[in-house]
Amino acid sequence: MREWCKRLKIQNSSEVLTTWNKILESKDTLMQIEALEQLFFACGDYQSVQNGIGLFSEGFYPYDTVYAPLKAISKELMIDIPLFMETVFIKFAQHTLTLYEQNHIPEVFFDSTMSDFALWIDDCYAKDGKYGLCEYMWLANHLRLNLFRLGRMQYQYTVYDDKEVTLGGKTIQRGDFLLKLHVPKGAPIPTDIRMDSYQKAFDFFGIRPLFILCDSWLLFPKHQQILKDTSNIRSFLNDFYTIRKEENMDYRNLMRVFNDNQRRNTSLQIAYQNRIQNKETVGSAVGIFLFDGEKCINGKD
Repeated sequence: MREWCKRLKIQNSSEVLTTWNKILESKDTLMQIEALEQLFFACGDYQSVQNGIGLFSEGFYPYDTVYAPLKAISKELMIDIPLFMETVFIKFAQHTLTLYEQNHIPEVFFDSTMSDFALWIDDCYAKDGKYGLCEYMWLANHLRLNLFRLGRMQYQYTVYDDKEVTLGGKTIQRGDFLLKLHVPKGAPIPTDIRMDSYQKAFDFFGIRPLFILCDSWLLFPKHQQILKDTSNIRSFLNDFYTIRKEENMDYRNLMRVFNDNQRRNTSLQIAYQNRIQNKETVGSAVGIFLFDGEKCINGKD
């Protein structure tokens, strides 16, 4: 466990090791967790798309099967659920590595994908003042080969369920497989970094034509007016053809803008402060582009 904490860059490794040692004190507890681990990796409607990599057509949420029993063990041991789930998921990650090996996926992708552990442990600390995994249901995607971090971005297979779109002479329609893109918080997303990630996804998944979909506040169309020409967010927005957008007055969803940060002086934060003060809309959008191995095709040329 110590080596795995080091590999995953776990900030609270001493707490994790203490928790793990407490688990080891009871053979029955360890056997329960190992049995739940087997269930975790066996349950769900996982559909292989290519080379052992696929998706859960109805999502992956084994609450009654896995999460509820784990929470019960956590309560019995008197360990906070986020810390307990963090410890258990680090153990589960060892099983995930064997799946990478069985499917001939290079370990470099395992390490980049699992780097999300440290991000979400930090996020839990920022919210609750305690280290752990508050968003363990999201990390389950990483463990079950349902999501991969390739460069700066994360990707997972999904089934398209929107209006028919034609880009670059290629058409995507309901029922087709494509990639859904997620932008984990962290470093900036300049053009060269994004293109490197898109290229990695193009090579890694191998589906053709490769359509990439994103549903995010980053694609809010009014970023074109409120952010500077040099904004990486504006540049990212321009990679996409907008399928649909949403505008509202719900400012509660701006945590990614302010990110529990007391500073309010970045250009993005100032732009949103102005919108809030002026009682203007905020929102998000769903966008898509076709990547041909070199560039984003979005119908804007």
